[in-house]
Amino acid sequence: MRSKEELSSLTKTQHWHLTGTRLAVPMLWVGTSVAAFLLRPKALVLNLVPAKETAPRMSLERAEWPGSLSIHGNQSQRAPCSPDKYASVDRPSLCSASILQRPDVDSVRLPKTSCGGNNANVSGLELTINLKIILPANDLKYNLTLYKKCFTGQEAVAAFMNEYTVSQKDAVQFGKLLVKQRILHHVCDDHDFEDTANLFYRLQCYHTPNILNSYRIWSERVDPNALQLVKILRTLLGKIESAVTDDHAGTVNYKKATIMDGFDVFEEAVCELQKVDMLAMNDATRTAFGINVYNLMIKYAFMKVGIPVSNLQRSSFFSSVSMNIGGHEFSFSDLENGVLRSNRKAPYTLSKPFQKADPRLAMAVKTADCRLHFALNCGAKSCPPVKNFTADALEEELRIVALSFFEQDDNVRLGVDSRTLYLSMILSWYRGDFSGSIKELPAKIVGVLRGDAKQQLQRMLVEDDSITVKFLEYN
Repeated sequence: MRSKEELSSLTKTQHWHLTGTRLAVPMLWVGTSVAAFLLRPKALVLNLVPAKETAPRMSLERAEWPGSLSIHGNQSQRAPCSPDKYASVDRPSLCSASILQRPDVDSVRLPKTSCGGNNANVSGLELTINLKIILPANDLKYNLTLYKKCFTGQEAVAAFMNEYTVSQKDAVQFGKLLVKQRILHHVCDDHDFEDTANLFYRLQCYHTPNILNSYRIWSERVDPNALQLVKILRTLLGKIESAVTDDHAGTVNYKKATIMDGFDVFEEAVCELQKVDMLAMNDATRTAFGINVYNLMIKYAFMKVGIPVSNLQRSSFFSSVSMNIGGHEFSFSDLENGVLRSNRKAPYTLSKPFQKADPRLAMAVKTADCRLHFALNCGAKSCPPVKNFTADALEEELRIVALSFFEQDDNVRLGVDSRTLYLSMILSWYRGDFSGSIKELPAKIVGVLRGDAKQQLQRMLVEDDSITVKFLEYN
């Protein structure tokens, strides 16, 4: 059992280095402790109904990305429940103090005879961690549909009877309680819990795999300061990332992150984004929030889904890997092109992200700032450095990150003799955000250059405005 002091250490600031790949084809494209963060008063319950199982939406199972893990922890080697199956499993004790003290709204009452007959209350987080261990997570087929990471009602009853030493009747009632509290679901949300081999169920943390932050359905209070919330989340994730970072090589082993201590804590905590209301934000706050969330969730997706390698995988990654913000689903493309770019078409696409009837359209910033492209970090070598953005200092922060971007040789070079300006491919993909034409780009760029590069480009513009613009390969 981990102490609050051990969990509080999750908040120590860690530096990290990304080694991934942003879309390489143009068509794609803290303070407080964990305990303080999780000790929340009662709050409203988020009424989300997970989508029914349908075939062929892109699955986000890690096995689909080359070089990535196909399991979460020790979930893959599960056999149907047997009486002695869980005797040797190392798991947190539900009969002692909870991992963290939780508000009553987030507690679950265990079956009557557990822990020697006491009606113990445990947090949803602690219970989910334990259920991931004692319940199978198999791929089961019904007719032509394959349901991933699930189990039968019969298997669940056997697991509950063995784990909590209860009767079949009490095990069924416990299953019904878990369904009511949305910790467990029928795979199509069509049935209550039953002791049968003919109905499939799965845990909420596996129920909507296309949505990153769906470990639980958030039912606690929401931090009124959304920017501070993201800062706390970044600190939690940074601790995990630091633990899987090779300081010598400066690389991150994202495959290992999901089995690290504290990953479940982060997975639950990031679900608070489900209740953040972007409509209540002004443009500056929404822009800062959107950039920070994008950069946070990219790293989270690399851990949970894997790093896309091929062009097809990159296309699916940015358009299908999604997150729940305020009860609305956003892909990375939706967040970038729909919200932050004021609902503009993504490069080489035919339509805008949000149509007129889409409620997310109201969340698009009114005036997009082209410098946001220098703030978004997709894990590629050419991506801008990660920075925490704030509403009050957004203008200065964007100015600084733009200057930093154009100081890198990978993003801008000058061929004085050939009168050629070499620019990052980002300025080609999103040229309309920066200027009306390619010919206008040199005059636009000179304002964000410094030192010799600025002086050289100024002289080139004075001598003759016929400067050739070429775009550098995006790594």
